Amino acid sequence: MTDPSSPYARICCFIMELLITIKNRIPLIIRYPSRDSWECVEFSPSQGIKLKQDARESIISFDQEASLTTLDNWLHTISFIFQLLEKNRFSTKRDLFYQNPKIFNNQRRLDAIIDNLCAALSLDRLEVNVLSTCKGSAVGSLKTREADGSGKDFSVQPREIPSNVHEIESFETNAELVLVIEKDATFLALLDADIFKWLPPCIMVTAKGYPDYASRMFVRWLNSKLNLPVFVLVDADAHGLDIFIQYKYGSRSSAHCNERMTVVSAKWLGIWPSEIRDLHINQESLVSLSVTDIAKIDEILTRPYMAGHVEWAEELHCLKRLGVKAEIQALSSISCSFLASNYIPRKINNCLFK
Repeated sequence: MTDPSSPYARICCFIMELLITIKNRIPLIIRYPSRDSWECVEFSPSQGIKLKQDARESIISFDQEASLTTLDNWLHTISFIFQLLEKNRFSTKRDLFYQNPKIFNNQRRLDAIIDNLCAALSLDRLEVNVLSTCKGSAVGSLKTREADGSGKDFSVQPREIPSNVHEIESFETNAELVLVIEKDATFLALLDADIFKWLPPCIMVTAKGYPDYASRMFVRWLNSKLNLPVFVLVDADAHGLDIFIQYKYGSRSSAHCNERMTVVSAKWLGIWPSEIRDLHINQESLVSLSVTDIAKIDEILTRPYMAGHVEWAEELHCLKRLGVKAEIQALSSISCSFLASNYIPRKINNCLFK
């Protein structure tokens, strides 16, 4: 008997409701929780950003001829998801799009419908068997084995993060911590600087910017399954802090499934705006804040979790006072090995994080 709370049962129920509506000649409407403003979500220190119980709904009505294209897009997406769950197959968003690119016109439209459908079903993409094309990489003390017998050895060289961490059946590691790096260039530079010589056994991860679902789930798996502390190193700017927060508390757009991907114990290792002057970074390596940067700072300061993180707010105010931002690579102006041999190990060993 099918579990009524299973993803397959939920999509069947969703489809049945649509069919009953059509049969009864009732104007067709699709509802899903809105995530377009911070008023739609709430913050929980133990779970991160999540939907409010009484969150406002977005409503799509299909009673006008102009809405038929949107209806066609939704019905095709629902059909794709149903078939994946019924046949227990997995597919990437990109593969789904190229099954019939003329229907959706662009990838972004399909991605948005998948996310909104998942929100309507209170599921994440992985639960409806849709994989993201993972852009993240990892390297360090970890070997994994999947159910089909395949495996990855992350100890030799950087390997692509698995798209589905639930397929990992066994693992070997002696890692003591996880170090998340914002940018791929810094990730590779740290490898060249022999970062593992200066740290306890660890696993280093990068999502090459803002983290995708697979990268967030992988870091969550490292933290929950391997019980490893997570430290995040990002640029000294508003986007850097925002990237750290996505690992720690999730994003507003994924509020319906953040609790499956967050690491609420994650620590902000740096670079902090308050360190820019103390580190004596070369002035030529600093970049003046733009109007967009200042707007990003002001927007983050209004978010619900900032009231519980005065230290983060102080860093953002410091950033505005300085009027400049610094990328992680700016520390190379001090010395080529400073980041690997001094900054990172010193802060981890002395518990200097926020």
